Amino acid sequence: MSPVPPLAQRASPGGSPLPEGWTARTATADDLDRAHALVAEDHLDQFGEVDYSHDDMVEEWSELDPARDAWLVFDPAGTLVGYAKLNPRKPHWLECTSTVHPAHRHQGVEAWLVDRIGQHARELLPRSPPGERVQLAHIFNGRNEQEARLLESRGYAFVRRFFRMGVEWKTPPPTREPPPGVVLRVFQPDREAAALHALHELSFADHWRHTPEPFEQWSAELRSERFDPTLWFVAEAGGQLVGFARAREFSESEGWVRVLGVHPRWRRRGLAQSLLLRAFGELHRRGRHKVLLGVDSDGRSGALQLYERVGMRPVRLIDVYEKDLGLPGPSQGQPGET
Repeated sequence: MSPVPPLAQRASPGGSPLPEGWTARTATADDLDRAHALVAEDHLDQFGEVDYSHDDMVEEWSELDPARDAWLVFDPAGTLVGYAKLNPRKPHWLECTSTVHPAHRHQGVEAWLVDRIGQHARELLPRSPPGERVQLAHIFNGRNEQEARLLESRGYAFVRRFFRMGVEWKTPPPTREPPPGVVLRVFQPDREAAALHALHELSFADHWRHTPEPFEQWSAELRSERFDPTLWFVAEAGGQLVGFARAREFSESEGWVRVLGVHPRWRRRGLAQSLLLRAFGELHRRGRHKVLLGVDSDGRSGALQLYERVGMRPVRLIDVYEKDLGLPGPSQGQPGET
């Protein structure tokens, strides 16, 4: 058992108080199951389904320190009613989310969590490398207008919208041959990991808020129990990798295409569609007839139009609100100031 951190004060320094008798503390590894159960209840209430698995949270918590970067709120009976986390993996783009149990919304928990995240982000500010401004990004359901208003009251502003896209194949999906000279096949991690990492960085270098990821960090998934190389597909031309699609099984009936990338010189030739349909086909063969993925709503890259051409439609809106924390350096303002 992990030691349980002491309960926090009812109010974040400089922030909103919790209701009388409610308490909060940072998380431990032993809290993961109930934190995921809370997120699942919230998803069921907001979306009618859960598309965030227990494994997703395990992976997410591997990128942060729960005792420093995650918070839990309890009602007077000791029931978990609120959860928030801040992922510090990208030092200049601190990503955060918060969740409140449907029965306990609008009682001050949302404000407490947002204020606590803001306080923690400022505590992390001196650790970011110098020279680039740090953004605190809050990601949430794009249809939640009350959360948007709360964030705006704390100095956040809307910057981006993403779509969760979905398609369900009653019959096997179509296929598309790759461009001449290109071969599609399964990824070979033992000898191609470095090459795929380099292609990933090149493919996403021009994407919004892309932060280069060191190989050791990028390759962590290859060492995880859930890694399935038979759902990672690559496109090879002239002995070089020029495209890739990374998929995974999500549930007994659903699959995900997590990442789809093409070398800049090979774009606009139908290669991305060939890779995407190859992933769809393998997921369908395994009984995952519904497939989901995420995409930037800004259509200039052509990705949104590609997904629409293969029959995908938006099933959820995901908004990003940001707050500029300034340049890294000594902490600014009073502790807890948001």
